[in-house]
Amino acid sequence: FAQAIGILSTAAELCPKWDKPYALLGGIYANIKKWDLSVKNWKLATECNPLSLSHLVELGKALYGQKKYTDSVAVFHKAIDTIGKLTYQVESGEVENLKVFMGRSLYASGDQDSAIALFSNVLEENEKHKQALVEYSSAAFDREKYPDAIRIALSLLVGNPNDKDMKTHLASMVQRTPKGLDVLYSELQLRPSVAPALAFLAVILKENGGLTESEDMYRKAVDYMPNNASYALNLVHTLEVVNKYNQAITVLKNFLRINSDVKVEHLTCAQVLEVIEDVQDAYEPRWRTGEDAKKWAEQGLKLIQQTDDKLPFVLADADGNLHPPNTTGLTEGPGSHTPEQLDVMALWFTAVKLLFVTGCTCKLPTLCNMLDPLRAGKELHMTTIRNEQAYFACIAQLVTSLEVPPTTTPSKKLYICGDSHSLTPSWRSIKIKGEDTLLHNCLVTGLKCWHLRPETTFYPKVNYTYMTGSIPERSNVVMIFGEIDCREGILFAVERAHYKDLEEGMLVTIGIYINALKRLQKRKDLHLYIHPALPIMDVTRHIVTKFNDLLGSEVRKLNHEHIKWLDFYKEMIDGDGKLKAKYELDGTHADPCYLDLVSEAIEKADA
Repeated sequence: FAQAIGILSTAAELCPKWDKPYALLGGIYANIKKWDLSVKNWKLATECNPLSLSHLVELGKALYGQKKYTDSVAVFHKAIDTIGKLTYQVESGEVENLKVFMGRSLYASGDQDSAIALFSNVLEENEKHKQALVEYSSAAFDREKYPDAIRIALSLLVGNPNDKDMKTHLASMVQRTPKGLDVLYSELQLRPSVAPALAFLAVILKENGGLTESEDMYRKAVDYMPNNASYALNLVHTLEVVNKYNQAITVLKNFLRINSDVKVEHLTCAQVLEVIEDVQDAYEPRWRTGEDAKKWAEQGLKLIQQTDDKLPFVLADADGNLHPPNTTGLTEGPGSHTPEQLDVMALWFTAVKLLFVTGCTCKLPTLCNMLDPLRAGKELHMTTIRNEQAYFACIAQLVTSLEVPPTTTPSKKLYICGDSHSLTPSWRSIKIKGEDTLLHNCLVTGLKCWHLRPETTFYPKVNYTYMTGSIPERSNVVMIFGEIDCREGILFAVERAHYKDLEEGMLVTIGIYINALKRLQKRKDLHLYIHPALPIMDVTRHIVTKFNDLLGSEVRKLNHEHIKWLDFYKEMIDGDGKLKAKYELDGTHADPCYLDLVSEAIEKADA
């Protein structure tokens, strides 16, 4: 978009009476919701070509986006008048769309009866008109006709299963309706055969912040089809988001128990279950400290040392989607896996993640050694379970360097709240002011700083809310976020012309992050240490470096006694701008040896 805007702006300067560049610019700015610029360019386009019906319609829609509803209605009236002046026949579909858009503006301006009359008129002519049904459904909701609203929204989704707007619309209807799930279930007529529909709808609710509804639907799907690994896996992941890790482990164990004979290559569900079956409360200190924990861990570590010093590792990112989902070539031929087997493996890999996040570390050496051969020679990072195997691979690397569980656990805790970069520090001890301090994991999967906007409903934001809510008041917390923004979020936003350059995008993103940190600190009276984005990846290091410079500067400007910047990331980079070899773990995450830098930075921050 950024390049297109430059070219079109030049064209408009060269040919100021030509409507096309203005129309294209108006469309681009509408796409990125820069409504002021969109309206400006559509007005110029209509001045150049006043009889263009499409220009008038788009101007009316842009004014609606600008929340100038009365002006929008006036433009749509002008568009209707223009139809009579045209020398060609306007297709019925265009007229229907015009009526719906006009009705939407009328409704927003307060003239709801006229708007509903327009929607009804369109639906009399075309009962399947998508936008008219959306608006009619919203009007029914406002009049507390909840079953009608949800019924229409559900029918729209059935007819348009890949339409993001239809998904958002249904999710909104269900979440805002009193006892919305009961209304939805009434429409679905619950029975075992609707399990696939429940699972599909659960994904939609989850992606739109409806975690309570999503959990309920997945539980029903799992009850109806207890042999379906995909449903169990998605229920486990949903429980992770709302920080119900013990419940997630219970769901996982139930699947293993019911499907004990299910086998992938050399391994059965029964064998995996045997390792974790006695875990009831994974947070109990006895799973990471004491004689029993030491015995479990030493047995597993011995097996690993007999196999190799370090487990094999496939380069992949635990938070991002670096590779498109693709099982082509992996579901045929010797040693390949079916989609069902991949889902079972994903559950097994997720067991490792659940145990690690909760601190049940003594089980991990045995479990990692058991599962790792499944990845040998497989391109699992190119399949639908790429994220599960990525978390497993990272944790498996870290397990080899975890200390054998001590007899006692340090009484002092430092919480590590972050994306997958929070894995490296966790469940290790560092000295702060001469005192041993346990680093306690608080994983928030896939969170960008951008997600921390107050209006965001995307589930990583929900995960952040639940995880930070679990941290005790007045705790010391290290916050590790921003690397995902540097890798994909900010670059993408600049390319789409949301910002004029990277620095503007970074400053907006950092502003969102800083505001979220201030809210969190005030709400729970926490002492926050702001960890820099880690400069591990060669391709994004220059972006991460700039981001850290700006973030560090903004944190210092706060001059807040309980929000401190940890200034150490430049010590990880050599004179040539490369990551020092000792700090590299897997191409994405840092080696635990970097914790010496963290410890020193905390002492300096508190000095």
